[in-house]
Amino acid sequence: MRKFKALLKKDLQIGKKTLLMPIWIILGYYILIAIALLIAFLGSDLQINLADIDFSDAPSVHIISYVAGLGIMSFPVILAAIFTLIMTQSGLNEDIRWNSELFHRSQPVSVWLRSLSKYVSGIAGNWLTYLAIGLLNLIIVVVILLSLNQLRLDFLLAGWLQALVGMMKITLIIGSFCFLFSALFKDKAFLQGLAIIVGIHFLVLILNFLLGWNLPLPLNNIIHLLKTNTIRGLDSFVTEKEIRHLIYLNWQDLVLSWRSLIQILVSGLLFIISTFIYKSKEIK
Repeated sequence: MRKFKALLKKDLQIGKKTLLMPIWIILGYYILIAIALLIAFLGSDLQINLADIDFSDAPSVHIISYVAGLGIMSFPVILAAIFTLIMTQSGLNEDIRWNSELFHRSQPVSVWLRSLSKYVSGIAGNWLTYLAIGLLNLIIVVVILLSLNQLRLDFLLAGWLQALVGMMKITLIIGSFCFLFSALFKDKAFLQGLAIIVGIHFLVLILNFLLGWNLPLPLNNIIHLLKTNTIRGLDSFVTEKEIRHLIYLNWQDLVLSWRSLIQILVSGLLFIISTFIYKSKEIK
């Protein structure tokens, strides 16, 4: 356990710059927005009084709070996917590229522990980053909704937590595939892995067309695997009781569905396959 903690600490330290990059991007984004609003405010006679805004025709406070909670992670989830991809696609080939793999293999540490450390730092490390971004966004949204008198904290937190869990599941799948690619390829692992999947996809399409088969399409299955809870018919949920029921249904889909179990099992299987490939590689 101590060895794993030491490995994890080392890998997080190595990936520190990459892990912190999304935070700097979000902070820069907010600074630009603040500067633009300040220039617009000083350069015009526009005066906004939030208390004068009429919400008589707006959706209920329950819907506003819940959707706001979901929307908090909408932009960060894109960054989460990109930077998880960046970290995990080099997870098992970085030491080989820098000709230091032989040194690490000679250390009294299990290959499985080393692989697990790189896997956790590449995926869970990004989870911590986006949790920090999500908390910052949550504070900002709470202040805005309080100013508009449209805050139901329980619904806001429900939407925020569901968006966070959804982001974690998406990055888990993306990171696991990229981790496999890192075990297979030395350079540009993601692009090479994606090219192979696309090639197999079109090969299966051609076979299905020519031979009348109904083989599953790889890209379709991966996209289905990446799917998380969806808001269907949100406009039909208007009362507090109906929104609570929607939240319950989305929790079931996020946590207690067969798809969630398959996502976890597939991610675990990809990690095991990746480590076996990595372990069996000849080190020069």
